[in-house]
Formats: sequence, structure tokens, C-alpha cells
Amino acid sequence: MRAIGKTAIALCLSAVSYNTYTNLVDANIKVPIKMENVSISDEVAIEIEIEAIDTELDKSIHCMASNIYFESKNQPEVDMYAVGHVVLNRLGNADFPRRIDGKLTTKEQRINNESICNIVYDAKLDSKGNQLKYQCQFSWYCDGKPEIVVNKEKWAQAELVAIRLLTSDMYDFTGGALYYHADYVSPEWAKSHTKTLQVKNHIYYR
Repeated sequence: MRAIGKTAIALCLSAVSYNTYTNLVDANIKVPIKMENVSISDEVAIEIEIEAIDTELDKSIHCMASNIYFESKNQPEVDMYAVGHVVLNRLGNADFPRRIDGKLTTKEQRINNESICNIVYDAKLDSKGNQLKYQCQFSWYCDGKPEIVVNKEKWAQAELVAIRLLTSDMYDFTGGALYYHADYVSPEWAKSHTKTLQVKNHIYYR
């Protein structure tokens, strides 16, 4: 079994027989999607070698959890998974990350520097290295507001979702979505992409 960091161990041990998509109807899913159960038993979790810390995986979990939390902490849990799938889909797409350390990337750089954290923190910087407001892939990262985790329960939930997405082969119910936006805005870019899913007030596209 692939080892995960100490920060993830307690969450895995408490995740007994968890049904990933139990509340799809309540979450107002607007398209038919495949149901899939993901169970992490005590016996399986105990097999994890707690001392075998995968530093890169820990970093990826933190970056993924941060994005899930700040993008969807007020959304149903199924939307947390959808946001996570978008990150994973961008990870496997040659167009992302578009910038690394604020600089536009070439295709070769994108392939060689593909990582969860580079996808999440893809942002445009000014000549002094400061983030440009709303010039990033995920608005929470460049909206000028401090990234403070207020709801610890939602953070733990986001971290557990991140762990599951990064340590198991989960079904992508977003249909390969690469983008999404809230239903109270109508961005111009949406016209050139195919809608795949709506979860509550998040609309997804590929």
C-alpha cells in the first residue's frame, strides 16, 4: 500500500466504510452520474507504514485540501470531490500549469513541472513578484483576502477528500471537467467549453 504522511493517518483511521457519493440527490446534481463506493477499513489503514513519510505526497495533499476548502467549504461534500477532480484533470492536461512562479510556461516546462501544487498556485505576478488580483486559476488564491481556515471541521473534511483523491483511483464523475464557475456569473470563456455537470451552484465544463 502506498504510504501517506502522518497528517493523513488519523483521518484514514477514522474513515471506516465511507460511502463517497451518498448524497448526490441532496446535492442537486443536474446530470446522471455513476455511483461509486470507496471504503477505507481499519485493517487496511493499519497497514500503512506510519513512519514511511512521502513528503511530496504530503505537500500535494495540503495543496489539494487548501483548494478544496477555499473553493467549496460552503458546498456539499460531493462538490469538494468535483473541485478535486478538476485539479487532477488539469494535472493530466498539457495546458496546465500555465504559469510557474508567475512566468508563462512552455509545453516542455508544463510536462516537467507537473504537480498538484503548481496547478493550485498557478498565478500571474507583477514585475516585483506580487500576485495580480484575480489573475490566477483559483480565485481564492489571488483575491487579496488572507487564507485562514476558520471551520476546522470543513478543513478536516477537505483534507480527507484530498487524501482519497490522491491515494486511490476514484471515478471522475465530472466527465473530465477542467473548469467551473458559480451559477451567479456568466464568464465569456464558458461559451467555448462543454458543460458536463452542475453541483448546487457550481457549473463544470471541459
